[in-house]
Amino acid sequence: MKKGQSTLIWGGALVVVGVLFLLQSLGVIAPVGEAIWAIATAVVGAVFTGLFISDRSQWWTIIPGLSLLGLAALIGLGLAAPALAEIVGAPLFLGAIGVSFWAVYLTQRKLWWAIIPGGVLLSVALLALLNALSLPFDVGWVILLGIAATFFGVSFVTTEEGKRLTWALVPAGVIGLVGLLIMASEIRALRYIWPIVMIALGLFFLYRYLKSTRTPK
Repeated sequence: MKKGQSTLIWGGALVVVGVLFLLQSLGVIAPVGEAIWAIATAVVGAVFTGLFISDRSQWWTIIPGLSLLGLAALIGLGLAAPALAEIVGAPLFLGAIGVSFWAVYLTQRKLWWAIIPGGVLLSVALLALLNALSLPFDVGWVILLGIAATFFGVSFVTTEEGKRLTWALVPAGVIGLVGLLIMASEIRALRYIWPIVMIALGLFFLYRYLKSTRTPK
């Protein structure tokens, strides 16, 4: 998309939203209603998303694009199905923002940093969903494991210089271990499984050691 065309779209979107705000302030269309704002938000979000689709070099436009579309979906879902919105509304909005960062990375591989906010936001979205489901145990460890998985994924990235980002394995391992320990303390069944796993691993290493030191006949 040419610069002049994108400027035209930007200007048109701002004019439409500005007119809506002005008419509401003057009381001409008061109350506007949440449905109108959901539509306006969706239109602006679609404009940003369209700019990204037409010109991938403007990678930043997908972030406000999907964020606004997610917000519009949240508002619309709240109007159409309030009970469902209480469960999936926040995860939907946060997930849309997270997906926007993944879209940045998938189209601009040199921008590997986008993996981190993308993974963290998807982890927060999952945490919000699990909290809304009112599970019988604390799920705070989900975000820790999500962040650990994000950094683990970063460790596989190869930069333009041909170097792998192996430093990401350090935060991945530390945060992942903390998350697993918290998960084990919260989920009752894992309180018994983890010790058994540790004992089994210990016996395995002892067996390997004894086997390696055994002298052949």
